[in-house]
Amino acid sequence: MARKVRDSILDDLRTTGYFSLSVDSTPDRSHIDQLTVILRYVSPNDGLPIERFLTFLEIGNHTGESMAKMVHNYLINECKIDFSKCRGQSYDNAANMSGKYKGMQEIILKINKYAMYIPCAGHSLNLVGRAAVDCCLDASKVPKSLSKTRWEAQSIATNAILESYDGIISALHLRHIDTTQKGETRNQAINILNKMEEFEFMVMLYLWSYLLNEYHKTNSRNMFDHFEKKVKEKLPDVDYKKSKYTGRKRHINDDESDANYHYTYSCHFSEFFDLFELRFFEKIL
Repeated sequence: MARKVRDSILDDLRTTGYFSLSVDSTPDRSHIDQLTVILRYVSPNDGLPIERFLTFLEIGNHTGESMAKMVHNYLINECKIDFSKCRGQSYDNAANMSGKYKGMQEIILKINKYAMYIPCAGHSLNLVGRAAVDCCLDASKVPKSLSKTRWEAQSIATNAILESYDGIISALHLRHIDTTQKGETRNQAINILNKMEEFEFMVMLYLWSYLLNEYHKTNSRNMFDHFEKKVKEKLPDVDYKKSKYTGRKRHINDDESDANYHYTYSCHFSEFFDLFELRFFEKIL
């Protein structure tokens, strides 16, 4: 079905002859950037301008040259399009897209000098609006929301960082030394890496993980009591003694496990305090 739809679009395009190119990137659910390829041309049926989506291309490199070659190769080799008939290109205002020397639009112009670059009007208008708001001092002083989720939900985030700490550090290091990445991306990676290796960061990470997990456990117990009350209201005639005993037993077990929980965290705190205190003094010396 997808191939038939694409072939129908390409047949119309070959009949029309001339077209313009529009691309943009968007992350998928697995957080991999996908480049959308869209062609704009005049419909051979009614003479009206139309836009047609062709495909997603997985981005391995965010440089303008890499993306230009990837799109060009796709249109030439897979779609069999005569790229010399491209008369326009439109992208957002990102440096790797609109750059005068190494941007995608400049690389495409070297391939086809008639492919005039026109910045995306929607993106340009958004930048104008943002700049206008930033100029308003009253608007810039409005307090920003730290998070839209409840504090108790943040325990998931802190636990994830603790469990995957070594992997995150390794990934940030690889991103920093990857010369195919943008300079801004590499700088962000090394800045986050340096921050995560600070003594203060690890202390606060363990502290907040402990506090948020305690809050989460308390909130879960309160929710259990709330649901238990609702069930009794809906089923007043049901013998609830056995279920109630089970619920209370679970609470007792939770309380007993708290001792092991506190002991485990105390051990972790002690180990990391010793480790990072040693690294802290090594940096000073």
